[in-house]
Amino acid sequence: MRFSAGVHRGDYSLVNYLNSVSSYVNGAFAGTQYEQVDRWMTWDLSLLRRSRGNFDVALSAVNLLNADPPFVAWEQNYDGFTHSARGRRVKLSATWRAMGSG
Repeated sequence: MRFSAGVHRGDYSLVNYLNSVSSYVNGAFAGTQYEQVDRWMTWDLSLLRRSRGNFDVALSAVNLLNADPPFVAWEQNYDGFTHSARGRRVKLSATWRAMGSG
């Protein structure tokens, strides 16, 4: 599940994302203490500054609450198909748009 909400004012946008992976059963470990994989939720926040020209800048905080993925009894100790082992990350990105002739 992903829920998003944003506020846009002039050249600025602030966008909020809540991402959730529900708990599930790991059939490979049925009947053991590792059968149930816990729910996981992250919160991401991005601030975008669009210019009237062709240069945009965005600052994002991914997994803002630094939530660890739930334990899964696999080699990496997490499910790489549904979770990320990366903790909190801050990204700065710039976009240059070439101005074409319509």
